[in-house]
Amino acid sequence: MRTVVKTINIYKFETAPEKIKEKIRDYFYTDFDLYDFYMDERIKSLKGFSEYFDLSLDYSLSCVADRGEFIRFEGDLDDIGKEDLKELNDCHFTGVCYDEDILDVLKKSLPSNDVLEALNINIQSYINSIHSEYQAMLKDEYLSDLCESNGYEFTENGKLY
Repeated sequence: MRTVVKTINIYKFETAPEKIKEKIRDYFYTDFDLYDFYMDERIKSLKGFSEYFDLSLDYSLSCVADRGEFIRFEGDLDDIGKEDLKELNDCHFTGVCYDEDILDVLKKSLPSNDVLEALNINIQSYINSIHSEYQAMLKDEYLSDLCESNGYEFTENGKLY
């Protein structure tokens, strides 16, 4: 029998050499599914919104811009007014903050003669916020906070230890 003891270097994101940081970034960008949870929550909010207002929903979303993303609602919103929205408490559809983002888009669309058409145009801001949120997550400040708060450490190849 033979016993081999291997020594490996372990790094924290904040203090890792730049060469290792680049590998850690690549790990988060490609293997970690950094945005999956948030995208699931955003889609749940869209579905909750469409169910509440009895709208059909069609969408294709990506956290990365220019992938052909779209959100399209169909149905009838002609009789809705701002007073109809007063009964909706905070995060009414799913309990997640993204509910409020969709309601803000609807409120912005209300002065229009065709609320549904305005909603379908203004919903682009919701898609833009997905892209902005993901871009913020790719910055070192976010990654540093994520790693520190979760106690993440990494090997020389940039993978979680």
